Amino acid sequence: MPEPRSTDEKIAEQEKIYGQSLADRFGTVMSHYGISNRRLAAVLGISAPMLSQLSSGQRIKIGNPVVQERLLMLERDMASTMDPALILERVAASQPVATPTAGVTGAARSSASGRAGAVDRDAVVGHLRSAADRSALNAAADAAGPGALADLLRDAARPGTR
Repeated sequence: MPEPRSTDEKIAEQEKIYGQSLADRFGTVMSHYGISNRRLAAVLGISAPMLSQLSSGQRIKIGNPVVQERLLMLERDMASTMDPALILERVAASQPVATPTAGVTGAARSSASGRAGAVDRDAVVGHLRSAADRSALNAAADAAGPGALADLLRDAARPGTR
């Protein structure tokens, strides 16, 4: 039976996957937005104990890709001039379309991109174009706010094959 990994080894694994520990990422977000662990957990859509387990290295990976995408949204929006309370509200209410490599860096990204079952972005854009006109796609992108879903909708709304 394999020996259990130490907390330091688990945090090192997080750093390989995410570029830094989740405790560092969460800490930066909480400091920027002036929120508690409990509030960050609510915005991300996970329990406070789960956030604590991820922060402490008891758990290595964020298992839910939507949670991962919400964390990325918060990190991207730190440069925004928008009211932080509105950003938190928007992210908490979001239902992002997470990509298979969202939040993954370096070698992990290159191996993840070759994963079976990865979404073909061009095919999704084609389906969206056939399902709705450009104005409807742009309106949906505006309603989605910043993030992967809005980017996908805007790509579909751009002139292309129709």
